[in-house]
Amino acid sequence: MAILAPDGFGIRCHRVGTGEVSVRSTAHMFRVKSLPCVLCSRLGREQTSVTDAHHFTVGRAKGTKNDDMLTLALCHDDCHQGSQGIHGDRTLLRIAKVDEQDLLADTLRSLYA
Repeated sequence: MAILAPDGFGIRCHRVGTGEVSVRSTAHMFRVKSLPCVLCSRLGREQTSVTDAHHFTVGRAKGTKNDDMLTLALCHDDCHQGSQGIHGDRTLLRIAKVDEQDLLADTLRSLYA
């Protein structure tokens, strides 16, 4: 099911146990996507693309996804899908001397601190 957010970004809702839509996780994902990229911030770089919500993958089997509440704010073109980003060879993480857990903490700190 898709919900159209006020700014025009499509946000997917996931069905939970009884077939109800998780509004809480959808709202959280929307807030994460509204943040600046936490890795660009760590590197002191200017963000040049939209922010994606990347699901924290540590401790999960390949092909599975953590809960929507465990998402990182990463720019799409470089830090998320780029060749040196989190889905590439992870060079940017090594340069910043961080891992996904550090970036998750930065994201949560930006949202709730």
